[in-house]
Amino acid sequence: MFNRSDRPLPHAARITELLELAYAAELTRMRHVLKALECAQDAGLRSDWRACIAEARARAAMLAHMLGELGVASAATSEPRAAGGDCLLEAMELALRNGDLTAAEAIARECVVLAEARCAQAWRRVQQAMTVRTGGATLAA
Repeated sequence: MFNRSDRPLPHAARITELLELAYAAELTRMRHVLKALECAQDAGLRSDWRACIAEARARAAMLAHMLGELGVASAATSEPRAAGGDCLLEAMELALRNGDLTAAEAIARECVVLAEARCAQAWRRVQQAMTVRTGGATLAA
């Protein structure tokens, strides 16, 4: 999924790249959850997903700021697409067009889970890159 990150990079460049990937994952998460809201029939689910969008927006804003501080100007204006992002949006759109709202909500739930998993993976990679091992001890950088 994140094939750019598979090659070895100097530590600072690696962290910058991982922050960009986390930013892209949060933007993708926002798009998926916004589309999922169109599919949601359950009021509690809509409330949960609105909170999810707020969290993704806050994280994306924080990452855009961090990337801006690192001199990565494109982060604040671009919306990179994560692998597989469009097919999930298309699946939800197709479910809505078919008119079966129960099925549309079920598909939306799965799509949100996948988007959340991508974000979690991106954040784990950032956390791992920020961890420096010295003499057996682990220090957060």
